[in-house]
Amino acid sequence: MIELLRGTVVSREHNHVVLDCAGVGYGLEVPHSTFLSLPEEGTEARLLVHFRMSESEISLYGFATELERRLFRALLGVQSIGPKLALVLLSTLPAGEMIRAIREEDLVVLTSVPGIGEKTAKRLCVELRGPLTKIAEAMPPGPGEAEGEIAPGITRAMRDQAVAALVQLGTKPAHAVKAVSRGARTLAGEPTVERLIVESLRHR
Repeated sequence: MIELLRGTVVSREHNHVVLDCAGVGYGLEVPHSTFLSLPEEGTEARLLVHFRMSESEISLYGFATELERRLFRALLGVQSIGPKLALVLLSTLPAGEMIRAIREEDLVVLTSVPGIGEKTAKRLCVELRGPLTKIAEAMPPGPGEAEGEIAPGITRAMRDQAVAALVQLGTKPAHAVKAVSRGARTLAGEPTVERLIVESLRHR
């Protein structure tokens, strides 16, 4: 079973990366956070791997951190959550924010993820609250997580203010949460509530 790959980035697009490892090209599907962390083509990258084999195909999924890989594997254990939807969850919500949402049963945040309805969101909370608590306790906090950041420089309080602002502008709450989550991950420069709101409006 393949657990880790280190090689040269041959191509990277649409959350898919090809690594040349000793002359063999491996194609991996990756969450958006991992995709953003990848170096440019022609340089070396290291990815943790989840190997999955079905009757029809063999698939490889790559992750920049052990936390994301553990979350992915935990998500696959939930009924109706397959690899594609698990990647969507990891691509939409930062790892720490996903764990918080599931532990606190924040259905607004969870249902903001494309493909996740209220029924599935509740199932995630019931089935993963315990396992994710153990995963979070076993893993060291990432940069900013101890201070309650959901993205570099973006705290939950800032996120909540931005969501409230979008709702006041007529955005549905679930869509506002989704837009702010995306805005927090694409915001460049000094993070402020005002700039986060402007960036989030682009993702409505």
